[in-house]
Amino acid sequence: MHTHSIRPVCLALVALGAFVAGAVGQTMSRSPLSPPRNGVRVAENELVAFVNATIHPEPGVTLEDAMLVVFRGRVQAVSEQVEPPAGARVHDLGGRHVYPAFVDAWVETETPEVSAEAPGRHWNALVTPERSVLDGKGLSEKAAEGLRKNGFGAVAAVPEGGIFAGRAAVVSTAARPSDGSAFYEPLYRADVFNAADFMTVGWGGESYPTSHPGCVALMRQALLDADWQARRARQTRDAGQRAAPNALTALAATQIPIFFDCALPLEVFLAGDIAAEFRRSYVIVGSGEEYKWIDPVVELGVPIVTPLRFPAKPDVTSVGRAEAVEIEEMMSWEQAPAGPARLARNGVPIAITSSMLPEGRKFLTELRKAVSYGLSPEAALAALTTNPARMLGMESQLGKLDRNFRANFIVADGPIFDDDARVLDVWIDGVRHAIDTAGEKGLEGSWRFTVGDPDAPVFERVLKISEMEKGKAKIALDKNPALEDEDPDHVEKVREVSVDGRRVSFVVDDPQPEGEGGAASVVYILTGSMTDGDTIRGSAVAPDQSTFQWLATRNAPENREAASEESFKPFEGEWRLELAERFRLDLKIDKDGAATIGEDTDDGRVTTDDVDVAVEGDVIEIDFDHTPFGMEGRFTLRGTRAAGAVFGTGERSDGEGFTFVALRPENDPAPHPGYPFGPYAVAERPSDEPVLITNATVWTQGEAGVIENGYVLLEGGKVSRVGAMPEGQTGLPVNRRTRTIDADGMHVSPGLIDAHSHTSLFRLGVNEGGQAVTAEVRISDSIDPSAINWYRQLAHGVTTVLNLHGSANPIGGQSQTTKVRWGVSRPRDMYMEDAQPGIKFALGENVKRSNWGPANPTRYPATRMGVETLIRDRFTAAREYLEAKNAREGLDGLRAELRSANEAGNSEEASRLESRIVSLQLSSTEFRRDLELEALAQILTGERLIHCHSYRQDEILMLARIAEDFGFKIGTYTHGLEVYKVADAVKENAIGASLFSDWWAYKVEVQDAIPYAGPLQSRAGVLTSYNSDSDELARRMNLEAAKVLKYGGVDENGDPYFTAPDALAFVTRNPAIQLMVDDRIGSIEAGKDADVVIWDGSPLGSRSNVQRVFIDGAERWSVDSDAAHREWIRAERQRLTQKMLASKDASSGSDDKASGSGSKGSDDDEGAEEEDVDSDEPPYVRRRRLLAQSMGMTPEGLPTQPAEGDCGCLFHTYLISERDAQ
Repeated sequence: MHTHSIRPVCLALVALGAFVAGAVGQTMSRSPLSPPRNGVRVAENELVAFVNATIHPEPGVTLEDAMLVVFRGRVQAVSEQVEPPAGARVHDLGGRHVYPAFVDAWVETETPEVSAEAPGRHWNALVTPERSVLDGKGLSEKAAEGLRKNGFGAVAAVPEGGIFAGRAAVVSTAARPSDGSAFYEPLYRADVFNAADFMTVGWGGESYPTSHPGCVALMRQALLDADWQARRARQTRDAGQRAAPNALTALAATQIPIFFDCALPLEVFLAGDIAAEFRRSYVIVGSGEEYKWIDPVVELGVPIVTPLRFPAKPDVTSVGRAEAVEIEEMMSWEQAPAGPARLARNGVPIAITSSMLPEGRKFLTELRKAVSYGLSPEAALAALTTNPARMLGMESQLGKLDRNFRANFIVADGPIFDDDARVLDVWIDGVRHAIDTAGEKGLEGSWRFTVGDPDAPVFERVLKISEMEKGKAKIALDKNPALEDEDPDHVEKVREVSVDGRRVSFVVDDPQPEGEGGAASVVYILTGSMTDGDTIRGSAVAPDQSTFQWLATRNAPENREAASEESFKPFEGEWRLELAERFRLDLKIDKDGAATIGEDTDDGRVTTDDVDVAVEGDVIEIDFDHTPFGMEGRFTLRGTRAAGAVFGTGERSDGEGFTFVALRPENDPAPHPGYPFGPYAVAERPSDEPVLITNATVWTQGEAGVIENGYVLLEGGKVSRVGAMPEGQTGLPVNRRTRTIDADGMHVSPGLIDAHSHTSLFRLGVNEGGQAVTAEVRISDSIDPSAINWYRQLAHGVTTVLNLHGSANPIGGQSQTTKVRWGVSRPRDMYMEDAQPGIKFALGENVKRSNWGPANPTRYPATRMGVETLIRDRFTAAREYLEAKNAREGLDGLRAELRSANEAGNSEEASRLESRIVSLQLSSTEFRRDLELEALAQILTGERLIHCHSYRQDEILMLARIAEDFGFKIGTYTHGLEVYKVADAVKENAIGASLFSDWWAYKVEVQDAIPYAGPLQSRAGVLTSYNSDSDELARRMNLEAAKVLKYGGVDENGDPYFTAPDALAFVTRNPAIQLMVDDRIGSIEAGKDADVVIWDGSPLGSRSNVQRVFIDGAERWSVDSDAAHREWIRAERQRLTQKMLASKDASSGSDDKASGSGSKGSDDDEGAEEEDVDSDEPPYVRRRRLLAQSMGMTPEGLPTQPAEGDCGCLFHTYLISERDAQ
């Protein structure tokens, strides 16, 4: 906000008044697109002054008793109150509050789709960057009206639907005038950003993509193609040619930012990766759940458009309902409203959008809720004005009230963030849009009528207007009893009263004193207009035909009690003080202003009642002795109440200042729990201190074998030393930082490795089924570090997995070797650094879609022959691609050779090289990076391993022959249930095979599977591992390995072919070799990653349990930490349940019932018995009853022990669930 002295403003306004003297009566519209006025022009004064206002021209600035001057839809001045410019139409706002109109940076708008026949259209219908929101009808009047009611004067209208949906435009929310010649400027700026959305067509669709990884791949390829096309266009333009624009032309405009619509919080990181890769400026349109990943989101340093999507309170009003609510849902209910405040406090530029508001919610109500949870009024106003304006490149026109800015502003009857404040008007380009007229005051009432200076009037009366009806009213001019020297017999009479809305006209008969010549009375003609609810301004004609101005201001009701300047009631009760965004104290104020401040410390409760409180309106001052809380001396706080919270500044005893916020306890959520957000969140990063494990049986899985009474030293994330404990010693000398764990009687093994996992992938997509070949897809784009199965697998010793794409395609997506680092804050933090890249292939029934039924579309290939043909075709294309790529990259080498030939004077060689360079230049100009072929080319060069879903021996041989023909080695045949039949071919062409231990007969192509396969093919020389392909089975990988001993057999001497370490190698060393990471993991040897597990028995024992798990030397799980988690969950659940029961918020249960959910469904279901999910019956009792019903038994008749031969799964699970619930 520019600071003006009063004198220059006055001079400018005088000049402006002179300039606009001839402006009245101009053509209303100044646009050449508007039709001419068909008739007499409307005389409209375009110079308007808004006086006696509390103006907030920009966040953090407030001007009391100020004036706003507008001319032709633009702000001309904002200043302290001075005389309005001559000729201005004056609006007296009577102290009302004026704010810049809000700006919404994301409003999706229906936009026509691009025709399938349109020239230059992209092959994928979801990639339409050439589309503009201006192609359609734009913002509907209904939508614009709703936005105006919430204070929005401008929005970014965004094309609806699509991965690259098109270009947005900033438009006005002004109502279209009925007169076509009237001023109307709906478009402020076109092409402000490209809209992107992680949109999928869903599994089973015929189109691409069906998954998030597919969507990311399509985005990346489109951006690559747009950049390639732009470079090529420059080359052809230099050659005198010009290419026709197409769909990707708009996407190549790097100066236009991309707004990524991230409906899920993990999509934020996908957007960040894409923007970084292609060096694009970007903005995140959030989901409202960014608070769950607050630290990494802040680290991105990107603006965020955040919706006010606060979860409804879960229904915990019965035993059954309370137990059915997940604790993460409870935590989200408490934490979500504080999300905007946490983003703003961490320096993230946020813009609040009215979009995505849950049904039935009111925007201003939710906005004030965010303020009550700690979003300061200054930050909230910035999020609605300056921040979105800056994101949209409109910071010189919108978001502030400053000279030459658009005259878009809100008039409210109080501070906009107060709970009872109402938006009265929204002015857009200087045109008023009345919002709240229901509470608008009329002319009726008592007024102070003055002529001349209101502070020293030459004439004053009490004007009373009553009995208004059909354009008539009763008006009286009474003397002010507070004035002295009034002649009691001098009474003016009012007649000829006429009322028209806010305008009033009347005639006054003024009696003349006796003895004076002339008539007994003279007549004055008065006309006035109510400029706001409390002011009437008018003019009058005297008997001598001179004119003068008069003013009437509304008197307070006679029965209104005088408001106390000091009322503690709004501040009465308990508060949570946060000083300097770090230190927390409790404050309690009683109805008389007496206060206490306290703090809970490790040594108990500390309090002081040496607290002085002073209140004036919404402003509170607190002076207290801070000595009990640390720093000696007195602290002073001064803050203003807004939306039930208090925001302000303080001063320490040493004079240093700080900010503070005071929140009601119910609006003060617990601190962020850590990562991942939820019940088992890790609040602090695991210690990297050295760890010495002593007196253990160490299964090294290396050359040292099994070391009895051994030790392992973990330092710097690696295994530093491993060996046998010195004889007679129970400890080793170590430095003081080293943590020692006495593992006497325990066993230590390498972390278990699962070579086929889909853990955490199902939320964002495990299969990209939109095409038969999806080598461009990366499964890393689907990893969710918050998936609870990571924690469960970690608790059973799994430290590394190979995350694989699903088996929907002959050539699937790229794999990701992942470490189970529970507690990390970003997906990429789980990636195993520098691991060998891989890719998923699949053969058999899945990829040819056997038995998928008529509801699923048929696609090529539909036979096993087609699968082979497709794979060969793609490798042929990849070989050609690699040749073209190498040719382009070979240009630099040829140029170096040419320089050498010229320096040596070898003209013949130089001529040959020049011809070769010209030829390569022509071909390399056409080279286009293709993500699908790039991944396949990496297989040919040995940079990427194939992990192939396979069952039948004929298909296993087929892929082996393709590998021979194209000269690469396969990583693993995963599943590989018939590898034992063709072991020699697999041994020759693959690193190995990763099997199920004993799965068979679940479909036709696995009918020859046998549990002896793993040991048999291992004896034949095939490196074999066991995998899970299941979140549930992954928790028993050690027991899968133990089956090697069961099915391994014995030699002629009765000795087993496999030892216990050999069996454990199936889930440690062997999969590490198959993934080509055996130099890092798979065994406990010096220099390898410190991924180790401590067991309370043999790692192959069915009764053994994991005690501790270390990954990269950091303890990621232990029985102690798990017990602490469970106790925290119990206490937190209890706390949140009590908080919900005390909260006055509506519960989700009541919301659902109001919306009609929970009905029994269609008429066809009528009479069907429906399970009562809201029953008071505890879940474990309900489970027992349902189980008994399914077996035709009474609950009491259920067996208490597993039935022989049934594995005990059903009953055993039930019994554990019941015991845990009780």
